[in-house]
Amino acid sequence: MRWKPVVVQSERSDGSLVVAVGHPLVDAYLKFLRARARPNTIRAVAFDLKVFFTFVDQTPVRVTSADVMAFITAQRSGDGGGKVVSIGVGDDDFVRGPVRLEILQPSPRSLV
Repeated sequence: MRWKPVVVQSERSDGSLVVAVGHPLVDAYLKFLRARARPNTIRAVAFDLKVFFTFVDQTPVRVTSADVMAFITAQRSGDGGGKVVSIGVGDDDFVRGPVRLEILQPSPRSLV
């Protein structure tokens, strides 16, 4: 059975936001991010990860650089088979230039 990413939000007893996508590795990253970012940023990252993993249809450990490039290409062209919305490159409302993708690597201590 394949993993289907779903964004789930809850609130801890101390009032802090908990956002999960349903995979231990991705959820550990969101936990890492929770200590460093505001709630709306965490929500946005969780949704972006859901969109990405829905598009590539792979678990995080199986994602390749080719999957990342296919996702970026689909965003740029709008050819995501309904899974990806074009970022509008070439439209006058957007700056033309390279797409820069940064993936933050949590330290092993932050995964505990």
